[in-house]
Amino acid sequence: MESVLSSILIFGGTGYIGRCMVKASVKMGHPTYVYSRPTTPQTHSSKIELLKEFQSMGVDIVQGELDEHEKLVLVIQQVDVVISALAYPQVLDQLNIIDAIKVAGTTKGHFPTHPHIKVRNAKHFNFRVHSNQLV
Repeated sequence: MESVLSSILIFGGTGYIGRCMVKASVKMGHPTYVYSRPTTPQTHSSKIELLKEFQSMGVDIVQGELDEHEKLVLVIQQVDVVISALAYPQVLDQLNIIDAIKVAGTTKGHFPTHPHIKVRNAKHFNFRVHSNQLV
């Protein structure tokens, strides 16, 4: 019997830690999504190149802002696991992600950048991590 790997959505996937998580997820065979701010003419060329590299690896790139609740819900409904690798200044933006996870109701696990963020009614976020696996 073939095991089905969890699909993974990574916020902050173009950052220092996030890019490693994206590459590890793909290497392990997980269907991988990256939620990234929309590119603009001011976007640094290195970020654009990284997004192109991710796409060539089979990563689905979703461009959007963290305050686009409906878009967050739609993309979260497509995945099993949400990983947030957002930088420290965006810690409170994770509350938008958590709200969308609650609405989506389909996520098996949420791994926040700063796990000290408390979630009311957190029973929905029970998950188990195996020490030898990414997810």
